[in-house]
Amino acid sequence: MKRRTMLRSLGLAILILVAIATYLFCAGPRHHIDAASYERIKTGMSLEEVEAILGVPEGDYSTLGLTQKSEINLSWLAIGQGRDIMLGRTETCQWSSNFAAIRVDFKDGHVRHARFVKLTPSFWATVRRWTRMN
Repeated sequence: MKRRTMLRSLGLAILILVAIATYLFCAGPRHHIDAASYERIKTGMSLEEVEAILGVPEGDYSTLGLTQKSEINLSWLAIGQGRDIMLGRTETCQWSSNFAAIRVDFKDGHVRHARFVKLTPSFWATVRRWTRMN
């Protein structure tokens, strides 16, 4: 009788683990903040076209801590932020995720320049992501 109960418990535990793994696989990011999407952003596009490519409005979609090198790379995105204020209506939008950041400068409502930075999550942030402990 004990063996049968133990087998049932083991089967239930495996079923629960499979359900959790399926959920984690299907609950991936809904954005496309990556190098492939960055390559599709062209000068002259509107904000709506850029948002359609990236799949989300401007914002920070990261959930992990970054390494110091990634923090430095992210700060390089901001260099030159105010240089075009006198050259017409300008706006800067930034999208960031756990693995990349894209910054787009718009002038008169159209893409003027875009930048891409690859980011690296810290080791512990990656462990938290794997275990969903963030």
